Amino acid sequence: MTGTSIFTCCVKSRSYWLGRIQKDGRDLKHAPRKIRKDKEIVLTAVQQNWGALVHASDALRNDGEIIMAGVKHNGLSLEHASDVIKNNRDVVFVAVRNNCFALEFASDELKNDRELVLTAVNRDGLSLRYVHEILRIDREVILAAVGQNGNALKYAHTSLQNDPDVVSVAIHQNYESLGYASDSLRDDRMFVLRAVRRNYNAMEYASERVRNDRDLCFKVVKSNCNVLRHCSESLQTDREIVDAIVHQKDFHLQDTHEALRDNRALVLAAVKQNGNALKYASDRLRNDAGVVMAAIRHTSHAMKYASGELRYNRQFILRAVTADANVLKFVSNDLQRDNSILQMAMQNEPGSLQLAFDGINTNSMRLEPVKQGEIV
Repeated sequence: MTGTSIFTCCVKSRSYWLGRIQKDGRDLKHAPRKIRKDKEIVLTAVQQNWGALVHASDALRNDGEIIMAGVKHNGLSLEHASDVIKNNRDVVFVAVRNNCFALEFASDELKNDRELVLTAVNRDGLSLRYVHEILRIDREVILAAVGQNGNALKYAHTSLQNDPDVVSVAIHQNYESLGYASDSLRDDRMFVLRAVRRNYNAMEYASERVRNDRDLCFKVVKSNCNVLRHCSESLQTDREIVDAIVHQKDFHLQDTHEALRDNRALVLAAVKQNGNALKYASDRLRNDAGVVMAAIRHTSHAMKYASGELRYNRQFILRAVTADANVLKFVSNDLQRDNSILQMAMQNEPGSLQLAFDGINTNSMRLEPVKQGEIV
């Protein structure tokens, strides 16, 4: 092969790879070493797909222009830069502005750059996890971080995790951040009370002593019954506390202690407010005719949660249809076609019964009084 033909072959090879990489920069990984050292081709690849940077030669991953092209697309491409470039403030600033979590790949020196760090945490407070220890004790940096994401408190210095003002800012942004506060603050009755008044779920992260504080629990559940689920187990079954919440609009039986779901007075109050609460009652009470009747008077749908024994009990269904004929949707097929039950249902709600059972020709039925004594 002549010198000219060898040169032509090499030119074609380079042109081939340039054309291929212009279509998909990731194809750089298939290119020969010589091509991965070619700055023009690598720059083209990175501009097309920043992920191509990982396949560039070591020399080009130390090239500021190449890395800058990558971080403009995605700041996380900084990971593939050389240590020298990771200490290049201009490149790292562009990377962090593009993706604040690129701070992870910056040099230790730049992780201690206050302006750079504030840029990162103002975009996402959780990037605080990559900040140098020296700045994790910087109150302004921490306030910026927890103000953006309360859970950034996890990465603050312990002294700031014990700062009531800092922790309050964090809780205001995300109540879960109380879990990262110092043991002292989580055990501070008044501090927890303020946090719970802002968001009742914060009680979950209070100390065991505070969650077992009867006076505190009683005080907060009177204004928000949902706090009870985060109080200690013994307080969740405290009769006086429970009595204070059962008639609250936001009371939900499913949020109560299992033992309370077998408390007839409590469950009765719950189903009168929301019949579907019967779903969360104990098996014993879902088989209690009085409780189930109270539930279906609120909504016929509650019949779905009654025990199988009651849903197959003819005498109970005769009584139930007097409250709402639509309970027949949730009983056995035999009882749905029971003449006496249908007559009783139609006498009470003929219109709704017709809608409930399109397949039953109720219009052709003769309405006769149900015999005395048939309803119990």
